Amino acid sequence: MVEKVEKQALATAMERILKQVEPQWLKEIRIQAWQRANQLELPRVDKIAYKDWPQFITSKTIIKQQKDIDAQQQIEYQLSNYADHYSKKLAKSMQEKGLKTYTFKEAIQLVPQILKDQLIKMLKQANTKTEAYQIALMTSGWLIKVPDNVEIDEVLTILTDQASDQQTDYCNQTIVILGKNSKLKIMHEIASTPQSASPTHIGVNITLHANAQLQYIGLDQLASNFGYLKRTAHLATASQLNWQLVDLSKGNLISECTSHLIGAGSESKINVISITSQQQQHGFNTKLLNYGHHSKGEINQRGVLLDASKLVFNGIGKIYHGAHGTYANQENRLMMLSSHASGDANPILLIEENDVVAGHAASVGQIDKQQLYYLMSRGLSKAMAQKLVVTGFLSKTIDSSIDQALAQRILGKIEEKLVNG
Repeated sequence: MVEKVEKQALATAMERILKQVEPQWLKEIRIQAWQRANQLELPRVDKIAYKDWPQFITSKTIIKQQKDIDAQQQIEYQLSNYADHYSKKLAKSMQEKGLKTYTFKEAIQLVPQILKDQLIKMLKQANTKTEAYQIALMTSGWLIKVPDNVEIDEVLTILTDQASDQQTDYCNQTIVILGKNSKLKIMHEIASTPQSASPTHIGVNITLHANAQLQYIGLDQLASNFGYLKRTAHLATASQLNWQLVDLSKGNLISECTSHLIGAGSESKINVISITSQQQQHGFNTKLLNYGHHSKGEINQRGVLLDASKLVFNGIGKIYHGAHGTYANQENRLMMLSSHASGDANPILLIEENDVVAGHAASVGQIDKQQLYYLMSRGLSKAMAQKLVVTGFLSKTIDSSIDQALAQRILGKIEEKLVNG
């Protein structure tokens, strides 16, 4: 029944989108994505039986959101996308250095060829039904471009927020392109308001040209609606990408992050933190694919489970033939704070080359009682001792290169989640 209703809702959404005033090339890409989606399967997420969840149903319940929330959010972020409303407040130094930011509609009008090339590339690489649907039904997003030889010192802060009064599925794409020898830091917060009922679909697509460097911090705080997050990056020669992903969402979630290390000497690190509570189920597919020789990849995932929640980390590393001199390592660790919780940490290494260094580690266990006893013997309450142990466990996954103020913000959000669930 769910599948039948979803197909009807998706067809209605697609019909509505194709009636919009858009260039013919964009409509053709949407149609191709729609056709491709109908031929593909949903993403495989081992040990999470999510395929019966309502993922695409369009909500018919409209709850009006107070206007002052949008205004408050726009003050805090340099790029803000609240439903179909956009705000830009770039630092003057960013503008002077040539940082370009376009809303989805601006990109269609001002840089159509760049947007077209990116969407075609994304469509060719889409290998699941959900990825293709995200392209076909894309309703909002940003295109961010850093010119060659430009280093942006300030952190670019972005808010992507789904409104509760949005009647359609939320399909948002953020496209980031860094030119040769360029540098950028992004803090990207993804949220949905508590009353949101429609599913949230977010895509982040990153292209790093030779010697480019990007630090991407993703803070995910979706409400009780279903969320699917797909982050993908392609790295050219000697480029570097550090992902810092923090999942504090309250509903069911599927999150996928993949770095394609195409160029020789390219490097990527993926750090993931997740906290689940109540009846939540979160599944992660985190992938590092080494194509270029002497490329380097690391996955470090840590999660904490409360109540009767479920959390699964699937860490996948693949070293392709010809990627000699490659380094690939991953750790997937879970801490259970409830006997009713369920967790799995699944490291997978696929190696097609001999001259490599690769390893993995995984653990699923309860909180260390000796650590608790030690802290309590020093006068701390059990609750405070547990909080210190858990934050210490998770903080090891926060990259040392992150600005201290941002790291403290992340830790503050983690503590809120631990207290409030």
